[in-house]
Amino acid sequence: MKFSFLIIALSFALSISNTFAQSSNIDPSSVNVDELSDDQIREMVQEIEARGLSDEDAIAIARMKGATSTQVSKMMMRIQKVRRENLNSSNPSNNTNVSTDPESSFFINESKTSEKQNFVSFEAQETYGYQLFNTKNLTFEPSINIPTPSNYIIGIGDQIDITIWGASQTTYQLPIDINGQINIPDLGLISVYGKTFDVASKLIKQRLQGIYSGMKGANPNTFSEISLGALRSIKVNVIGEVNVPGTYSLPATATAFNALYLSGGPNKNGSFRNISIIRNGKSIKTIDVYNFLLNGDLSDNINLKEDDIIYVSSFISKVRLQGSFKNIGLFEALPETTLEEVIKIAGGFSEEAFQKNLKVIRKTQTELEVKTVAFDQFKNFKLKNGDEITAGNLLSRYENRVRIQGHVFRPGEYELKDGMTLSGLIKDAEGVKEGVFTNRGLITRLKVDNTYSNISFNLKDVLEGRWDIPLQREDIIIIQSEIGLKEKEFISVNGLVQKTGKQLFADNLTLGDVIFKAGGFKESADINSIEVSRILSIEEGQEYTNQLRHTFSFDVDRNLKLNDTDERFILKPFDIVSVRKAPGFRKGGTVTIIGEVMNGGTYSITTREESISALINRSGGLTPLAYPAGAILIREKNLTEEELLIREELIKKDSTLNISLSNIRQVGIKLDEILANPGEANDLILSDGDKIIIPTQLQTVKTTGNIMNPISLTYQKGKRAKFFIKQAGGYGNRPRRSSVYVVHANGISSTTKNYILFKRYPKVKPGSEIIVPQRPESNMGAAQWVAIASAVTGLAISITSLANILK
Repeated sequence: MKFSFLIIALSFALSISNTFAQSSNIDPSSVNVDELSDDQIREMVQEIEARGLSDEDAIAIARMKGATSTQVSKMMMRIQKVRRENLNSSNPSNNTNVSTDPESSFFINESKTSEKQNFVSFEAQETYGYQLFNTKNLTFEPSINIPTPSNYIIGIGDQIDITIWGASQTTYQLPIDINGQINIPDLGLISVYGKTFDVASKLIKQRLQGIYSGMKGANPNTFSEISLGALRSIKVNVIGEVNVPGTYSLPATATAFNALYLSGGPNKNGSFRNISIIRNGKSIKTIDVYNFLLNGDLSDNINLKEDDIIYVSSFISKVRLQGSFKNIGLFEALPETTLEEVIKIAGGFSEEAFQKNLKVIRKTQTELEVKTVAFDQFKNFKLKNGDEITAGNLLSRYENRVRIQGHVFRPGEYELKDGMTLSGLIKDAEGVKEGVFTNRGLITRLKVDNTYSNISFNLKDVLEGRWDIPLQREDIIIIQSEIGLKEKEFISVNGLVQKTGKQLFADNLTLGDVIFKAGGFKESADINSIEVSRILSIEEGQEYTNQLRHTFSFDVDRNLKLNDTDERFILKPFDIVSVRKAPGFRKGGTVTIIGEVMNGGTYSITTREESISALINRSGGLTPLAYPAGAILIREKNLTEEELLIREELIKKDSTLNISLSNIRQVGIKLDEILANPGEANDLILSDGDKIIIPTQLQTVKTTGNIMNPISLTYQKGKRAKFFIKQAGGYGNRPRRSSVYVVHANGISSTTKNYILFKRYPKVKPGSEIIVPQRPESNMGAAQWVAIASAVTGLAISITSLANILK
């Protein structure tokens, strides 16, 4: 059965009075601590701290409410873990602040020390072994859900569970009282304090036979099982050079590492290799944590007993390893620790380490000194406190390497053997490949001053044994192929073939071969005029002339046959084969006409000169409701990359430009005039993808822009734009009257014509839109207006004077 967090919160964290008042009907002993989530534990911790309770107060309340020692131990371990995780998450520097506040520490610290903060130094954190006791992933929690060890010493606070089954059935849960005894009903007191669990179990079973006779004899019918129902808590003291010394309550199964973990482990001055367990005033065990870290040996991690003392002494010696070791940092050394041993503790050298010798910086009483320790001295070199050991990296050079590159079967790096020669290296590389260039090879040699020199040789002489040379360290031998010394040869094919591009040149390549490799002709190819363009020969290129290339023309049928003369024409490197489009071939494409036509839809373009009027005729003509003056043509034109780039640059230079980057264009046409005069200039030739839209008769006129009441009005024949502007309430604020324009239904615009004393507004047709622009606000100040007034006054005076003269 799953219990809510409220049960534990009321019985474990609240004050005594509130707890008793609110949870009188709760049985804390029935709560399973393992089922509580970390969030519930965090809420409990917050409640304890909010009410000003110490951990001891919370434990006392829980025990008064009936919580067992096992539940208390489990709960406090859960609280310790949550507190540690909270501190780690709030402090990214990995536990640099460890609190010893008894109400906010990770663990049950019963020392009642004053509040303080212990700041863990960087030196402590980089000491090898520090992370063992300061990581949330390794908690060393005591094992309490395991069978009771037979050598477990029973003490006050433990609980013995007895189960009887068979002819008689009953159970007992018997706590060990302050006198070290358990009281079995109808049987009496049995003293078990200080006995091992195995001895106590046998004693109890023997005494049970006094009231259960069925347990006796060779054929018993009643049986018993003795187990430990709950473990007591013990108190241990962790003192010396630890991060948080104090007294800690732990389950009776706790070990030394449990207590060290709760205390944060040794501090920057503490020893990981000399930790004493003191019991009854005597040191019974010395712990070397490095034994566990290096060998996984937990033999030092003994079980603790009541009032045990864990004493962490100061370290005797620490040394620093840096450079090319697998682990670097501070390492604790014992008085007899050698350099070889500390390198082993660090996991050994890294793969790039220089191991011939190590540099050791040692602190004397007055200054520093440097020691160079050779590899064969590592096992005898004794370390001292403060030594700094540095391992360098291998030199980025080879002591016995030669390389061969180019036209050999196995190019690469080789070992320079004693007496190795050039011919021997070529033999090790499995020889040269076919087509090798034999007139020359090259050796690049590293000189003593780290500069390079070149040694050329005749490869043919080397291969035939007439010449050879000893090799040296870092020699690089380069051997080329004949093809490698030439420009890569190819044939280019472009135009109307299936696969355009470059083809690898080969001897005896004909024009038919190239077309064949290109996948043959496309349907639109002109097979009667195939051009081959050829570069000038080397001899021709030696003289300056106007000639750039030679051209040849051929005809090839679609079965790739050539006449005898053309068949003998052999292509040369870098020839360009061009297949052009046949002059009569043109992709017709389709056009679409919709709206008020008899047979709207998509039509194929059948002739080069198919016009709008021809398409209208093919579609059956216009319907009676058609409005030809409002017809529009939508044309799609794919802009090239250059056109797009130019338009984008223009927009960047002047953002006010109304330049479209779309491929769709509206073409203004006058369909009524086209139908009246087919074949004239207005009767445009159609293009692939064109769409013609014929609207229905329109009866309204739209007014927009700087007008008092922009609305659509009923069209009235013969009226101009000014009439409709008045119908819409007249002009608005600051209209630009001289720039009123009309956009007709077919997309063509008409503007106002301005004369000296009057304006002629454009005509309006059905479906037109009248647009009144707004005049921009004037930026002239008072000074500009005064200047204009003065100029006008001067002009008036001049005109008056001129009139008087002319009288």
